[in-house]
Amino acid sequence: MIHTFLPDIFVMDNHLALQERLLGLQHMLAYLDPVLSNHLVNIGVTPNLYAISWLLTMFAHVLRIDLVFQVWDALLSLSQKKKETNSNISQGLPVLFAAVLLCRLREFILGHDFAATTIFLTSLPCPMADIVRDVLHTMPLACKMIPKSVLSLTPSTFHSSKQQKHPENHASDATKTNNSNTDETSTTSPPPTNTLFEREESHYISHVERQKKKLINRNEYIEAIKYERSPRILIHEALAGPMFDKSLVVDVRTVEAFQEIHLVSSFY
Repeated sequence: MIHTFLPDIFVMDNHLALQERLLGLQHMLAYLDPVLSNHLVNIGVTPNLYAISWLLTMFAHVLRIDLVFQVWDALLSLSQKKKETNSNISQGLPVLFAAVLLCRLREFILGHDFAATTIFLTSLPCPMADIVRDVLHTMPLACKMIPKSVLSLTPSTFHSSKQQKHPENHASDATKTNNSNTDETSTTSPPPTNTLFEREESHYISHVERQKKKLINRNEYIEAIKYERSPRILIHEALAGPMFDKSLVVDVRTVEAFQEIHLVSSFY
């Protein structure tokens, strides 16, 4: 269970992983129910006030044990189906359950202030059996509605957008990457004269450096989306499938940029 849904939570430094899930909940809710999402933002109820205990305990903190087992079974089953279709979104499924649960509880939330909403969401005093059943019934549909780039919690859009903004540096970055890979290979593959201890130490240092670089990129992405109310999605997800048929795409570029290239049948 922990390996599937919470692989980087129960570690010494888990603030980035936890922040990813809280931001993911906020963005998924904005996608599923914008009215409810805006209401929670306007009254100051953010996910860190109620959802940390939900996600850390996989909802065992607020649901009866029999309902918890139902939720876990459903999430594991859905995770397995997604793996069979080469869709690695398992870490986002508990977050999606929390977002769908909030949508189901909207009648208890809308119209209430900060104090009442916070108390309600931290304890969930209403009968939950029928609510959990409805949420689990809605989960497969919600998985199809929300783009994979949102469900994956940390999509690659941030890194690709950085490369697109600085194309002149992309070639040099690639060269640097190749050079670094060469350096790393030479570092991690020392000559046979080195001792076993030196080789192990070299492997460990290379691993630490890779993890440090990955952590920096992750932190940059979280900082970039921290104050965004709506989720970032990949362009091919926005312009294809059922999402495009149900969406209104607003182009905020200049008239000159629009005239240079735009979608067929769009107008300004």
